[in-house]
Amino acid sequence: MSLKKIRAFGNNFDLNVSRKGKKIKIDVIVDNKKVMEKNINEGKEILVYLPQ
Repeated sequence: MSLKKIRAFGNNFDLNVSRKGKKIKIDVIVDNKKVMEKNINEGKEILVYLPQ
């Protein structure tokens, strides 16, 4: 699932979520640069810090 052009928290960013085996892969993209890539177990939470 991809959410493009999110305008929130004083930023514009994209969020990509996909499955990678039994894990979930999350990419956060700001200005066409990947600022965060995480692989988490299903049901877990992550904290995302966006650049100012």
